Amino acid sequence: MSHRWPSVPSLAALLDRVGDPARVVVAGDSAGGGLAAALLDDATSFAERASASGVDVDLEVGEDLIHVYPVLAGVPEADAAIERIGAWVRARQSA
Repeated sequence: MSHRWPSVPSLAALLDRVGDPARVVVAGDSAGGGLAAALLDDATSFAERASASGVDVDLEVGEDLIHVYPVLAGVPEADAAIERIGAWVRARQSA
């Protein structure tokens, strides 16, 4: 299943990322398909649209992990993602 951003004109302002602050987008790519694939497609599309609009955005995809894996503190992959997110934020605060 491939998800497409809506083309409804009233949603254009929500999808226009020009002027947005920097952001990090984190998603899992769990190979289960279905909803997981749609969420990864959404995260990827969002990051691509933001980048194309000039927004400083980093996309991190966790291999074979569920979409919200960073919330699972105590799991090694989640702890590593949390540390990377923190480093990303700290780097932008000191700039």
